[in-house]
Amino acid sequence: MPYLGNESGTFKATCKELALQCSLGDKAMTGMQAFLTFITLLLMALVTGVSFSHLLQRGPKAELPGPKFLAIQQILLRNLWPGDRRP
Repeated sequence: MPYLGNESGTFKATCKELALQCSLGDKAMTGMQAFLTFITLLLMALVTGVSFSHLLQRGPKAELPGPKFLAIQQILLRNLWPGDRRP
């Protein structure tokens, strides 16, 4: 483990301390930076979850016969386009 110096000599730094020092330098996070970091991680978790759920749905949907698949998709997506403006 690397050693960091201080007034009384050297001490062992934990991995957590080193990671924090490398990522933040000598500055602490401001409130806005912490908030934006939290929001970014939250949104990335949501996107990852939605993508993973679509991946899990792929297998069962592939086994459906064509007319049944089309009927299910039309029911699931009927509220996606307002009115009759479907592509």
